[in-house]
Amino acid sequence: HRTIPSGDFGGSGAWIDFRGPAGTFPTVSFSKVVQGKIDPSFFRGKIVVVGATEPNLHDVANTSTGEMAGAEVHANTIYTILHGFPLHSSGTIVDILLVLALALFVPLISLRLGPLPVMGASVALGGVYAVVVQLAFNGGTILPFLYPQLGLLLSLIGSLVVHYRTVEAQLLSLSEAIDRLVEQISIGDKIGRAHV
Repeated sequence: HRTIPSGDFGGSGAWIDFRGPAGTFPTVSFSKVVQGKIDPSFFRGKIVVVGATEPNLHDVANTSTGEMAGAEVHANTIYTILHGFPLHSSGTIVDILLVLALALFVPLISLRLGPLPVMGASVALGGVYAVVVQLAFNGGTILPFLYPQLGLLLSLIGSLVVHYRTVEAQLLSLSEAIDRLVEQISIGDKIGRAHV
């Protein structure tokens, strides 16, 4: 019997804190309730959501925990509200900084390390970041996952391409220098202690 201020939902809505997959909340058949086969004390002190759970009735939604009947989505929404909206986004600035941090990691360490250590460090950072995202979620903060990981992957690919092109250019330059040296040497020339 209390009104939830619209500000509690945030500007674009609030995250639903799903307690688990379909079937997490107890359900009873409506017909059994009407027939008096369910003890009324079962409902005492509880909020009851009445709705269809049969998928053929098309009142289903795809959620983070799988396909769920609309009534169960409402039950999870009510649970979220009653528990004070426990999930919050990290915010746009934090999201952008995380994307930039992971995207710049590879170019910065590529200045000191070769391609194999860079690949290993990138994979390790991607794994550590996945753990950080999960721990933050467990604490109620939703961090971006896909875009920072994508930034890390694209910068790794770019770094490997630059490394390959640089090595290729160095080999070409060395090959041209050897060709020029060979063109300048003729039979009878002395190079150090060797005679051609």
